[in-house]
Amino acid sequence: FQEPGADRSKVCTGHQDLKLDWDQHHAVVKTGARIGYDCISKEHYGPEATRIAFTKRLIDEGYGDQLMLSGDIARQSYLTSYGGGPGFTYILWRFVPWLWTEGVSHEDTNRLLVDNPIQRYLINSPMLSSLVADPDGGYTIYVQNESPGAEKAANWLPAPKGPFQMILRLYWPKPDALN
Repeated sequence: FQEPGADRSKVCTGHQDLKLDWDQHHAVVKTGARIGYDCISKEHYGPEATRIAFTKRLIDEGYGDQLMLSGDIARQSYLTSYGGGPGFTYILWRFVPWLWTEGVSHEDTNRLLVDNPIQRYLINSPMLSSLVADPDGGYTIYVQNESPGAEKAANWLPAPKGPFQMILRLYWPKPDALN
């Protein structure tokens, strides 16, 4: 990303916690890029205690705003409703409280995570039928803290107050998505 001149503050390197290597993670955030810890709860990739320690250290060293937490829950075997685990609640009910016991403040964890009154954390193509289309067939998505009102609420993606990070995940996008 450096050679073509990309704005590294707009880059997030995901799955960084597949290999828990502090020097490599630190090198990434020092460039200004964001880092994704999205294998939280997956002990087979490395001890959760190490993820906690790295998360705390990144926050303590001033890189908390470059850290993105998630659980890559992509299989039925990870879902508690199918008898698996850890499930979608792991980060909020286990990982975050563990951070607090290690001295990470509620303010810092609130910066990583957002209260969300409608429990919507993404908008993707399977949701299109529930969105309200614009007259031209496109969609206006309201990414903001407060509800845009009842008539626009179907297209609302709640966001925190103040500055926040937004990620667009595009797989083989057509040219019009890039312009």
